[in-house]
Amino acid sequence: MGHAPTPLVTTYENYPAGVNMMWNTWIPAAGFVLWPVTALWGAVASYNVVMTLGIVLGSWFAFLLIRRHVASTLPAAAGGLVYGFCPMIMAQALGHEYLVLSAVTVPLVVMLVEELLVRQRMRKPLLAFLIAAVGIVQFFISEEIFVTELIAAVVLGAVLAGAHHSEVRQRARYAWRVLLPAAIAVGIVLVVPIAVQLTGPSRASGAIHSADIFLTDPLNLVLPTSVQWISPGLLQHLTTHFTGNASEWDGYLGVPLLGILVYVLIRFWRVALVRVTGLTTIVIGILSLGPHLHGIGRVTPIPLPWWIPAHLPLLQDIQPNRLMLYVYLGAAIGLAFALQHVAKLRFGAARALALGVVALIPLVPAFPLPNSPRPPLLPSSVLAAIPQDSVVLMAPWTDETEATGMVLQAAADYRYRAIGGYYIGPDSNAFQVHDALSDIQQSGMAPPLNNTNRAAMLQELTSDNVSVAVAFPSPHQGVFVAFLTTVLGAPPMVIDGSDVWLLGSTAR
Repeated sequence: MGHAPTPLVTTYENYPAGVNMMWNTWIPAAGFVLWPVTALWGAVASYNVVMTLGIVLGSWFAFLLIRRHVASTLPAAAGGLVYGFCPMIMAQALGHEYLVLSAVTVPLVVMLVEELLVRQRMRKPLLAFLIAAVGIVQFFISEEIFVTELIAAVVLGAVLAGAHHSEVRQRARYAWRVLLPAAIAVGIVLVVPIAVQLTGPSRASGAIHSADIFLTDPLNLVLPTSVQWISPGLLQHLTTHFTGNASEWDGYLGVPLLGILVYVLIRFWRVALVRVTGLTTIVIGILSLGPHLHGIGRVTPIPLPWWIPAHLPLLQDIQPNRLMLYVYLGAAIGLAFALQHVAKLRFGAARALALGVVALIPLVPAFPLPNSPRPPLLPSSVLAAIPQDSVVLMAPWTDETEATGMVLQAAADYRYRAIGGYYIGPDSNAFQVHDALSDIQQSGMAPPLNNTNRAAMLQELTSDNVSVAVAFPSPHQGVFVAFLTTVLGAPPMVIDGSDVWLLGSTAR
């Protein structure tokens, strides 16, 4: 945020084309709050803080929400644990810190919707301010979750209106007097970022991915993935056939919890909390199935309700599997209600404990939790050889398969700009260099080199104003060094384990 005239666009990655940050998960809200942590201890420390606080605060706010409706503390605490440590959060914690942090605002949104449409006790200006504040903060954590929170709020509002249709007109006046100023405030703050996203430089075009990849396979509801402690090999093998990847297989509830939720919904249908929570959860759960029904990874032609938003501009980029975050919150409320009910029966405490254990054991995450060790950072001697604001070619090449170079750049306080990067948006023109270094990264072997493609690579580097090349320690460092020595026509300087070439051109 401190390295550009505007934080909305940067050329520190993908130089010279740059990156439109509004199409990327840059979480500026967390970046701003944790600026002191980053300045003192680095970006990795801030990343760890975000991951930890996201899980803890998500659990805490879910507990507070549930406690408003469940009289007993322990059932509400169990519900908070189900939400905060749910399989989706554990899966997304493999690398999507913005989604883990987004779990914090979802219970807050539900509480605000409840105050807006049901309780209506808070002063209207204060409630409008809180709604606008939570919305703006969430937008600058994850725009995708900001939009899905709007969708979830609309679904919840529709269910409440259907359940209490005789009160709609009476409550609408209060709601509109809150929503209108809140929407105006949000619009004023977000108009510039959205304009940069839709009309600014380096913006993405078309669908980022197919809508039929990242969604909830119905069998994922009962089949555990590798992030669960109890995940038999045969069942885990079945889940590998789901479309997407392990961090996006977010649908697991487990047979015991599903059974409890179905029983509660049928047995206590007349209870408003159960009916509203159940219907909202079911509707959002159906939306999470995506545009077409899947079966263990096989895409069927059967259309589902998400087919409509999947064909609308911007909404087409939402990953429906991530709607499971709201399903887990509904499941947490349902479980807490069940535990409170059982606790009132004879031997209630023991029975509630047993029921809670049966429901929670399948959701326990696998131990030890995944750990990504921080790569060795570039020594100060290497950084001293890189001129300030120069453009650097890093080997291995930085992209979605290898982002170590971005960690090194952040640790170096963005002393230099880089070609390549892990981002959403149009690429710069170093295509042959990218392909060659990616081949080495994947196979450990250098591609054939002749005068023609060598000249093309040199032209790409010259066009991109590259003035430094660095081969930092990696499994194939020797291959990178031999290849770049041939391309650049000179051997590198060896500085504290890294190989550095000074090419003479400087970024402007």
